[in-house]
Amino acid sequence: MQQCCGCHSINFVFQLIIMLLMANLHYDRQLLQAAVDELYAFRDRYFENHSIEQAHQKPSDVEKELEKTMVVVDRVAGRQSYFINSFLFVDSLHCIALGKFSPQLVRPSTISTTSAH
Repeated sequence: MQQCCGCHSINFVFQLIIMLLMANLHYDRQLLQAAVDELYAFRDRYFENHSIEQAHQKPSDVEKELEKTMVVVDRVAGRQSYFINSFLFVDSLHCIALGKFSPQLVRPSTISTTSAH
């Protein structure tokens, strides 16, 4: 009976991690879309919830809503960076585990160009 080198289980784990990362990306896209939709709805329907006497406040109120939206954008951007770094890390482990890692695969942009003096 031939014994498995473990590559099938490594591939399965790698695919599972990729699926989880993609699900998070999809969730974040929905979160961003909802935040932007809420911002536009607030701006476009301002007078459905505010009196005409409050018209002078609309620009500052919309700006406050924009700040709330930007908090969501910043939070998602931070997670996206984490997910991308996680993907690259897992991909590297995958390549190393399968014996496919090559130093030539390292992107030049990740190599420091500053020299130590």
